[in-house]
Amino acid sequence: LFTRPVFVGGGLVGFVNLKAHQLDMGGIVPGGQTSTNYTITYVNGTLVITKKPVIVTVPPVDVPYDGNPHGTSCTATDGLTGTISYTGVVPTVYGPSTTAPTAVGDYIATCTVPGDPNHDGPTTGEGTVKIRPIALTVVANNKTRVYGAANPVLDGTLTGVLAGDNI
Repeated sequence: LFTRPVFVGGGLVGFVNLKAHQLDMGGIVPGGQTSTNYTITYVNGTLVITKKPVIVTVPPVDVPYDGNPHGTSCTATDGLTGTISYTGVVPTVYGPSTTAPTAVGDYIATCTVPGDPNHDGPTTGEGTVKIRPIALTVVANNKTRVYGAANPVLDGTLTGVLAGDNI
């Protein structure tokens, strides 16, 4: 909100609270001073109010793979809200999508804030999302066979694989 004085007949009569887009961009009217030592000439000024710049912040995320979506957040000037879109960084193929990524890779998170009557826009900010691989150990079980016999079933164990991941 901006406060603008209201003058009537050269005298201040009060103040009016206005938003930037509601302001009458008319003059700033001085008045009310008196002096026996000066001949006072009043010259109107002009009030120009511009839109406030928007700063968008997207913090980085760096997490190990766990099969869950990992996104980031977006903060902007004066609590404005934006929309985040994720895109894979080569060689990661993904998006653009508003759904946070789940797979190992590097991603750019872009937040776009449209602005409003009092703020610049659209304005964007970028951050990174990195999902790192986790360790997986594959152990082959030892087997034996007699020469000329069929091979036994070869098997082993996986350690570190997440439930639901097919390997």
